[in-house]
Amino acid sequence: MRTLCNVLSVLVSSMVVITADAQSPILIPDDAFVLSIDGQGLFYVTGDDAPLQVDEVTLRERTVTVLRRDADTPIFIEAEATAPRESVTRALQLLSEAGANKVDIRTKSAAQP
Repeated sequence: MRTLCNVLSVLVSSMVVITADAQSPILIPDDAFVLSIDGQGLFYVTGDDAPLQVDEVTLRERTVTVLRRDADTPIFIEAEATAPRESVTRALQLLSEAGANKVDIRTKSAAQP
């Protein structure tokens, strides 16, 4: 995880602050906006009943809406360990374009909930 964060911080350091601590798990607050990225690089956000697959335009629109409602909403990317690096980098770019100033990244195995 630390290697992934180092690579991403170099690529997008001018766009968004990335935080991660390999020594302790990142706890996601209930009010957070969470973007999940699966092993195929597909984007999902929390829907009413289940995760909802979204495209880039919808992700940007939803992020703008959330941040307009509350600019201090925590933003998280929860990426499977097998997620393509390009998808995580693109997600960071989209979140930045939507106004996110800080994004926490959590890597998980495909088996984790």
